[in-house]
Amino acid sequence: MIFQNDKLIFLVLLAPVIGWWLWRFFEKRMESRRRFAEDKLWNLIAPREHRWVPITRIMLMSLAFACLFVAVARPKGGQIQEETSSTGIEIFFLMDLSKSMMVEDVGASRILIQKKVAEAIIKSNPNDKVGIIGFTGEPYVICPLTLDHATLLTFLENVDVDENSIHPGTGYGDAIELAIRRFQGTEGRAIVLFSDGENNKGVRPEKAARDALREAVKIFSIGIGTETGTRLFERDFFQRPVPRTYRGEPVIVKLDKASLKEVASITNGKSYFIESVRGAQDVFVDFDRSSKAIFKSGLSAHKKELAGYFIFVAALLMIGDSLVSTFRLIPRKRPDIPSFVSNNNARRKKEKTSKVTTESTK
Repeated sequence: MIFQNDKLIFLVLLAPVIGWWLWRFFEKRMESRRRFAEDKLWNLIAPREHRWVPITRIMLMSLAFACLFVAVARPKGGQIQEETSSTGIEIFFLMDLSKSMMVEDVGASRILIQKKVAEAIIKSNPNDKVGIIGFTGEPYVICPLTLDHATLLTFLENVDVDENSIHPGTGYGDAIELAIRRFQGTEGRAIVLFSDGENNKGVRPEKAARDALREAVKIFSIGIGTETGTRLFERDFFQRPVPRTYRGEPVIVKLDKASLKEVASITNGKSYFIESVRGAQDVFVDFDRSSKAIFKSGLSAHKKELAGYFIFVAALLMIGDSLVSTFRLIPRKRPDIPSFVSNNNARRKKEKTSKVTTESTK
């Protein structure tokens, strides 16, 4: 047996303290009774309590509180296996991990904004199968489609710019093609494309978008950056930022809105653009849910909740204490009349009878 709130299990140590307090309560009550009158007088004027009542009530209440404290700690035990399933769509996130995503022209790094928006979309679609594909010059699967969003978010947290890629550049056309091949179902499929829009490797994005349209896959593009752009920096051997140049000219990375809009419009999707940190809060992707699929994620094992059993036992113990309290008294018997009182009454009755006889004789 394990406890979900394991720190609260120490509350059980209060049960003996409660038992000691109850014992002191009953002791003080008996002392008060003795100070008021002796036991013989109490037996004449009030019903007595069974001797076993105090100790029984102390045990019942102490055990009841102990059970309640254990229940608060959320005990769990045993294994329960259930087949989990959900109804939803399949979504692939295509995440741009090229060096251009390191720049901070939107108030924060583009890669950070990309991750925050992706996390928000994942949390707002808990019943959908979601996967992650990263791309630079070539795409690769970071996390396949899964209903396990906790694991998915762990992969997302570790996503970062691939500064040491052997395939530099940006090729999201190839990433779209890879996502199409990696979908598991045939209905309810969508792609969320994150990028700054500058594609310079692999399949042209327009061709990949038409392939997605034939497969009934909608693309929602999310562009991150500014159209004016900013200089791209790299890090040298000592991790110092150094401006990148191409043929002696500084490299400027800009947001290519036109390309991202075209890719989304070809598949009847929608495009969003984030040009500031505040703009990231306005992105809400409204997926087409006209066709859904039933996903079975196999068997999930979890431990059985046992708190209810302890609460039930505590309730029985409290009911038992209530019954003991109700029937704790011994009914008071009518006190015996002393013999001398009986004899005196008999003598008086005899004298009265004799007096009446004498008077009648006279």
